[in-house]
Amino acid sequence: MSRLLLVSTILLFLVSPTLIAQSSGTETISVFLDCRGCSERFVQTEIEFVNFVRDQSDADLHIFVVLQRTGSGGWEHTIQFIGYKDLEGEDRLLKFISPESDTNDEMRNKLVQYIKLGLIPYLTEKDVLARLDLNFNKNGLIVQSTAPEDDPWKQWIFEIEAGSNFNGEESQKRFNFNGEISANHTTEDWKIRINNWGNLNRRSFTETEERVNAQGDTVEVEVTEIFDIYNLNHFGLVAKTINDHWSAGFYTRIRSSSRDNLDVRFGLTPALEYSLFPYDEFTRREVTARLGVVASYSYYTEQTIFLKTEEFLLRPELDLRADFTQPWGGFEAGVELGAFVHDLSKNRVELQTELNVRVFRGFSVFFSGFYSLINDQLFLPAGGSTSEELLLNLQSQSTSYEFGGSIGFEFSFGSIYNNVINPRL
Repeated sequence: MSRLLLVSTILLFLVSPTLIAQSSGTETISVFLDCRGCSERFVQTEIEFVNFVRDQSDADLHIFVVLQRTGSGGWEHTIQFIGYKDLEGEDRLLKFISPESDTNDEMRNKLVQYIKLGLIPYLTEKDVLARLDLNFNKNGLIVQSTAPEDDPWKQWIFEIEAGSNFNGEESQKRFNFNGEISANHTTEDWKIRINNWGNLNRRSFTETEERVNAQGDTVEVEVTEIFDIYNLNHFGLVAKTINDHWSAGFYTRIRSSSRDNLDVRFGLTPALEYSLFPYDEFTRREVTARLGVVASYSYYTEQTIFLKTEEFLLRPELDLRADFTQPWGGFEAGVELGAFVHDLSKNRVELQTELNVRVFRGFSVFFSGFYSLINDQLFLPAGGSTSEELLLNLQSQSTSYEFGGSIGFEFSFGSIYNNVINPRL
């Protein structure tokens, strides 16, 4: 009897995977959801008629979702369906726009709706298709993706933000305030951005000191020192579309910063940009080169190390960018070059890169880093920094370089299916 039970158990383990594979192959498809910036758990919970797997090598279909901000403040969703195995070559693309007025719940429900519609063609030979139903909401409204002709705002979007935080203890207190006002206007031919923001960071320290009063007695006196760091900024952009690869425009910048020894700086930058790929492919791949010339006039709080209290500067700048968002991962890199016309040795080179890539099943690596060569700190005060300014980072310090980075990996293994969502505890 025990021998018969052992043989039956072995046969069960040998046969079960085959039966499961056959059932999975005829019942429905296996899907790998690659949703960057959206709620993957919600999508998996709402779509119950496919098997979601944890690794794309186990999938029949790869659903790749990319979000991009629209000119009206909403989100454009690009959904790419990439077929593997028997579905190889059957790729499709869907797009929809969720306006800014949509709540997060409305946006994620629209995403689920479009993914469901996109899955139908891949289920035509699967048993699960017979159990699906299609409903039409005749009361639904079609949301326009372009502004109507009678739009009273003429496609302008305005935003106002403000906030503060504070903390403290007996001997020290800290207060921070920040605010922002912006206006944006985007059409196929023009892009206008106006952004004004600033913040104040105040730190106060209280200590008890012994002092001699007018009567000659020694008394304890509480002394409070207050240190402020502030910066105020304006940024403006006007860009004109030339064609699918070229655009031209200019930037405006105004800045005031206690940390950078600036009472105020005014800047204007005409610029020309070339895109290697058409602009409508920016959700997937981007390679751009932008050339501009910054004309600025600065008024300094203190005399600088070059004995200037104010000065006019011309600075050519070259900005190179590459950004690829693909099913295998993503890559982003940038190089910024700039130098002052009156002295080319006063220059700056900034490099930054970010990479995340799936190496093989369940294993991915990520890396990011930046490095800057700095030879253009013309704003540094001639008097140097006090010990308090050094300790509290109240003033920018002289340096010839900056660097930083991160590196890591992720490895997962086990069951390939992840259909079940359990939010308890």
